[in-house]
Amino acid sequence: MNKLGFIFVLLAFFLAGFFISKKNGQKINGDIEIDEILRATNSASFKITVASYIFDDLEFFINDKSVKKIRVEPSDFITELSGLKLGKNEVYILAKDSKTGSKMKSEEEYITYETTKPKLIISSPKDKETVYGDTVEIKGKTDPDSFVLINDQPVDYYKDGNFGTELKLDYGENKIKIFSQDLAGNHIRKTLTIIYMYTTLL
Repeated sequence: MNKLGFIFVLLAFFLAGFFISKKNGQKINGDIEIDEILRATNSASFKITVASYIFDDLEFFINDKSVKKIRVEPSDFITELSGLKLGKNEVYILAKDSKTGSKMKSEEEYITYETTKPKLIISSPKDKETVYGDTVEIKGKTDPDSFVLINDQPVDYYKDGNFGTELKLDYGENKIKIFSQDLAGNHIRKTLTIIYMYTTLL
């Protein structure tokens, strides 16, 4: 056998070893992954993106409870699961190759189920307050990891939930819309009325 033929033989053995699954708890040359999952949701049902290579029998678990069994062609796909409990939930997949009996467990992923609206406290200004300048600073606090919009525009906020921004006012009555939403999609809205009046010089 010449050198080139020997290299082809080695390559053939390598490829065969890569694609053949092994049983009895040994390493399996397939893979099962949860590619995409929400960090948080306000629904007991949610969708995940799965990548399955070689394995075609899949069983999905939430908090160690089986919630779904499906047979698929090995591929990337999206499926919906339900059965979350309030708070943090563990999700994983047990996968099996129906031809060889090889099995594999995916890495655990975590999703938080939350249905409570975030708090939204406006510290200044007060509702229906009259001001005598053409700008006003809005300050408040919401839940950590929530984002805030004021008049539909994002504002600076900190990890502890404090936020603030300065707004330009029109003369007379100004309606200021404040919106906060957490990672799960729960949201709250408030509207402030601020009255801008000119300073009267005596």
